[in-house]
Amino acid sequence: MSVAEKRQENLDLGRPGNYGLPWSDDGRSQVAKGFEDGQPIDELAIALERTQGAIRAELIRQGLLSPDFQ
Repeated sequence: MSVAEKRQENLDLGRPGNYGLPWSDDGRSQVAKGFEDGQPIDELAIALERTQGAIRAELIRQGLLSPDFQ
């Protein structure tokens, strides 16, 4: 299945477009910059077409958010 097909399947199932897809370098940079600029996680999730959990997980991987964050 191509990335475009996976994105369409996600949208058809009511999921964010990038659900389950690997992070691009650009996406990683965007989430870090947005978070550092004070953008809320829910807004980052919408902008990057990810779940809030995926945003939190990426921020934790980058060391920008504590794993204990609720």
